[in-house]
Amino acid sequence: MIARVLAILSMLAALGVQAQNYQGLWWKSPGGSEAGWGLNIAHQGDVLFVTWHTYEADGHALWLTMSDARPSSAGVYAGTLYQTKGLATNTGYWDDPPWAVTKPVGSGILAFTS
Repeated sequence: MIARVLAILSMLAALGVQAQNYQGLWWKSPGGSEAGWGLNIAHQGDVLFVTWHTYEADGHALWLTMSDARPSSAGVYAGTLYQTKGLATNTGYWDDPPWAVTKPVGSGILAFTS
């Protein structure tokens, strides 16, 4: 299976077609230059699922998700940002409102460049 995938990618590269996949863990380079935040990206088809971990101004952890980022132009993805707050998942109350609240907090845009 892996050999077949590699063969297909080689053929596409020979034809000048590049399959872009942005999946991975992203942070500012060089490492340590902006400690305290990062992006986790899962990429399937033309959809990105993104989690962004950072800190609020008061030092509390902040997790945002963009669960349905779609391409708006070449290398640019946009979607709604959501924030979820609640108790730790091991409390047994994660699925029980009002302990867990997810709300839209804005729009997100990711632009990938070389």
